[in-house]
Amino acid sequence: MFPSRKTPLAWSNLVHNKVKLFGALSGVTFAVTLMFMEMGFRNALLDGTVGLLRTLDADLVLVPRSSYTMGFKQTFPRQRLYEAAQFDEVASASPLYIETARAAWRNPISGLRRPIRVVGFRPGDAIFLDPAVQRWVEALNAPDTALFDQRGKSHVFGAGAREFKAELVGRPVHVIGSFGLGADFVNDGNLLMTDRNFAHYFGGHLGSDPDRLPVDLGLIKVRGGYDPAVVARVQAQITRVLPPSVTLHTKDELITAEKTFWLTSTPIGFVFTMGLVMGFVVGTIICYQILFSDITSYLREYATLLAMGYPRRFLVKIVLEEAVYLALLGFACGTLAALGIYAIAEDRTRLPFNLDWGRVLLILVATLAMCIVSACFAIQKLWRAAPAELF
Repeated sequence: MFPSRKTPLAWSNLVHNKVKLFGALSGVTFAVTLMFMEMGFRNALLDGTVGLLRTLDADLVLVPRSSYTMGFKQTFPRQRLYEAAQFDEVASASPLYIETARAAWRNPISGLRRPIRVVGFRPGDAIFLDPAVQRWVEALNAPDTALFDQRGKSHVFGAGAREFKAELVGRPVHVIGSFGLGADFVNDGNLLMTDRNFAHYFGGHLGSDPDRLPVDLGLIKVRGGYDPAVVARVQAQITRVLPPSVTLHTKDELITAEKTFWLTSTPIGFVFTMGLVMGFVVGTIICYQILFSDITSYLREYATLLAMGYPRRFLVKIVLEEAVYLALLGFACGTLAALGIYAIAEDRTRLPFNLDWGRVLLILVATLAMCIVSACFAIQKLWRAAPAELF
């Protein structure tokens, strides 16, 4: 008499020995956590580098053609913005100024100097999606005032209170409030100020007139920008009148280009991608050892089922089900462990360790594939052997 289909043989094999189950789950959980961490650092790199772009309210972004990443300063004349703004479908064309190399911040506590990214904007332009910035626009018109990035590395810059005084490029600066952006692999933090204050600190021989400053990014809003077809049409129209020294991208195109640069033109993207692959390989080996050991422990039982007339595919199904159970349990434990490690890593590094459903699903699929591939290797001995050879 064959066992009932309701008999959970795979589940029983997995859980009946609690010590063995704990060891198996520990191995798979370690592999899942390793994949989560490699993916987390990889995505923290990418999400951090485009964090500023994501906070900007723009349909099109004008950049110098020589600019291959936002991490290295490249500018273009303000005249290019005037040329883009002449079209009726352009609602606004706003300059954005960025400085890091010359932006020496003096820690008010330790006295140490560290570079900080300073972003300047015209106070009349609503170019930030963060509502906290808009609340401080009027106050930022005061001389030598700025907003400090509360998600940056406050311990590096000596910023504790919401309002404090510090020193920027040897001049006093009054931090009147905060906003949220975060660090990345190039910048530990950010300051936000009006274009006039930006010119005061970084204008040099150009003086404090922001209209004389070269522009780092040109932010263009299109009337009816919610329609991608309208944005594409305006993009083509503006591109025809602009010189080849600048390029015009949609916001999404620029974000994609920035991520592509870090993934393909630097070793960082390769290292973390390889780490993710190695996590999968390590997990496959661990899972293979677990399942092979389990099969070896039950060779007599499997032989008995074969002798009773059960087809080999029935035994294969048991092993595959066990692999799926192990994958799901290990994935659940690994996800909980990764969430805790993500929280610690984000607090210490201030990098954006974001975990959305797409990324969770990716690791789930990788975990299932890892365990199923391991099971396919582990059952080869069981598949090939005759019943008598298994006793």
